[in-house]
Amino acid sequence: MHSFTPLPDAVGEPDPDRLPPPPLFRCTTYDNDSYLSEEQEQPPRCLRLRTVGLDGNPAAGAGRACEVVRDQCSRVPDGAACDAWRRYAREAETRWRFAHPDNVEKRQAEYDRLAKIVSTSCGG
Repeated sequence: MHSFTPLPDAVGEPDPDRLPPPPLFRCTTYDNDSYLSEEQEQPPRCLRLRTVGLDGNPAAGAGRACEVVRDQCSRVPDGAACDAWRRYAREAETRWRFAHPDNVEKRQAEYDRLAKIVSTSCGG
């Protein structure tokens, strides 16, 4: 059985003596999907392009080509940081709970790390 550290519920007023959570970034992909990340700079990705042969026939395409794209990331504003960190931790919890047995320990450690950030910085 897995140990479980529940996330604290949202708190009405921030505690002035509590340190704010670390920066978190909302990133947008080329096709307008979004995700949260602790890193502002994301590695480039290669989007595969369809190649065609010299005669324009896509079935005779020789080789591969891609377009290099970078996700655009911006810092989550301070007023929304705790809500974003809670969401980020819930996503990590889902990855842990549904992880392949080979990855359970790593996923649980990641969730525990994020739950601690939420608990320490956002109250509970």
